[in-house]
Amino acid sequence: MEKKIALLPGGGIGAEVLAQAEKALRAIGGRFGHRFTFELIPVGLSAPLGEEVLERCLAADSVLAGVGTGQAIGQLAEAMALKARMRPALLYPQLAGASPLAPALVKQDIDLMLVQAIGEFSAGEEEDAPAVRGEEDAVRIARIAFRTAEMRRCGLVFAEQPGLDACARRSWRALLDRLAAEFPRVRLRRLGASEVASRLLQDPARFDVILADGVCGAVLAGEAAGLTGSAGMMSCAVLGAGRRGLYHPVLGPSPDMAGQNLANPVGAVYAGALLLKYAFGMADECAAIEAAVQRVLDDGYRTADILTRRCRLVSCERMGELIAAALTSPTLYRRVARGTHDAGDGFGTLQRKVSGDARM
Repeated sequence: MEKKIALLPGGGIGAEVLAQAEKALRAIGGRFGHRFTFELIPVGLSAPLGEEVLERCLAADSVLAGVGTGQAIGQLAEAMALKARMRPALLYPQLAGASPLAPALVKQDIDLMLVQAIGEFSAGEEEDAPAVRGEEDAVRIARIAFRTAEMRRCGLVFAEQPGLDACARRSWRALLDRLAAEFPRVRLRRLGASEVASRLLQDPARFDVILADGVCGAVLAGEAAGLTGSAGMMSCAVLGAGRRGLYHPVLGPSPDMAGQNLANPVGAVYAGALLLKYAFGMADECAAIEAAVQRVLDDGYRTADILTRRCRLVSCERMGELIAAALTSPTLYRRVARGTHDAGDGFGTLQRKVSGDARM
């Protein structure tokens, strides 16, 4: 399969983490026989995109960005008619100690997806008005949530936003009931946003996919991110009606870390994995990237933000090399791992900054 991917590094650490995501995608292309063409578009994400840049992004099959903040992200999402933001929250067993949850909860399999509606879904002026402003977009967002649940464990919770007027509430419920008939395998539940927030802290393993509207979506996204212990491990997909979308790590530009080779690239690598799954329908390739990251974490390699006792500190670049090698062959992985142990990754100055029993 041939696909063209536009790469937008953005500012701060964007270029560093995006380079590691590209390594993983090139490795997966070679492993599965795909031909990925990458077009690097070196623009910052804090300034508006020009018409030519927008055209280049729209000409690609999908877009992978290095960071997820800035004016350009919103501009690009509007130009691509993207209506839903998908944020997976996965607690890696290797990083359980970084989660604020109680140990009994950490031992459970916490793996959920938050589908957040972009913008507000508002009802008409009259309570009995048959049409709802933004209903077409709401249908697209809800359909993304149902399809995502169907691809996962078939559980979907709709978090009802407090203060939503009666007409909009009825419109959401009618819309969800209608789509539930199209997705009979998906188990739909409706809960108040405050109850969802509470249960996320008490029993997060019970959630599969959460659909949230309005402000409560942003609040729940922040809470779900906190469960994982590090934003550097998280990614985001911004989707619309078609397969093409915008994918980026959750971590922002982090200018204080830029140029030091310290950033965690896993969120960007996973953003690339989401791109494969949702933009290109490559579920096996996505799973292969996830397995490669797990292999690297199992072997005790950590970037500075997730460093714990008895683990080995590696740079952003070396973490990307290890993941790409794990995707390529056991022989290459052993060679890169051996080189990491021999070289110590050159972190002499960082060694003085990092406390604990980490092996450098």
